[in-house]
Amino acid sequence: MDQIIEQIQHIVQYIAPVPWLRGPLIISIALIFGKIIDWIVKGILSKLVSKTKTDIDDKILTLLHRPIFLAVLLIGLGFAT
Repeated sequence: MDQIIEQIQHIVQYIAPVPWLRGPLIISIALIFGKIIDWIVKGILSKLVSKTKTDIDDKILTLLHRPIFLAVLLIGLGFAT
């Protein structure tokens, strides 16, 4: 994980003098990170909540996984501006 962060920082430092590349790069990273979070919510958490006796947590997870992706994307858009 530290290597990934270091690589991203290296890329950002390389692109920092070129402002028209910063925005798309940050948006792309936000999309990838949002998709990873979406996979975690849909994959891992859905398996965990499916084991419970009630289905209310399944419904809550279904309702929340899209807004979580959009929140990560909006945070990335905020960093890109």
